Amino acid sequence: MKTLGERMDLRRRQILALLTIGFGAAQAGMILDRILSTGPSIHAALMIISLLGWIVFGVELFLMFRTGSQLRRKPDVALALNDEFVQQKRWKAATAGFWAVMISLAAIILLDLVVPLDAGIAAQAAITIGVAGFIGAFLYYDREDADA
Repeated sequence: MKTLGERMDLRRRQILALLTIGFGAAQAGMILDRILSTGPSIHAALMIISLLGWIVFGVELFLMFRTGSQLRRKPDVALALNDEFVQQKRWKAATAGFWAVMISLAAIILLDLVVPLDAGIAAQAAITIGVAGFIGAFLYYDREDADA
């Protein structure tokens, strides 16, 4: 039987993974719809993908807030889930997210030299890469094995 702290830690990882998947799907659908000039059926499919991504994102965001309120009622578990090791992983993930955004912006600038890009698409892509990079890096550093 897992302790409450272990269950909450696992739930945190699941929420973060599904938040990233939902946000990525929503953004990918919107970006691809703006880039591609396709017929109405492809447009509808991309909007459905985007809508499903936003629904997943919204549900997981609600669960994240609910988990946060549960942790406020159990400060000892909250303290255990936010120890110095987790804070160190968060800083490493923030660094990885920062560099992911910087590298993606450099790639966008170079791509813009060849193919003119809309500023909105570039901004959406940078935000998506930053969010996915930060959460993905945190999940990578937060894995179970001792190599994290």
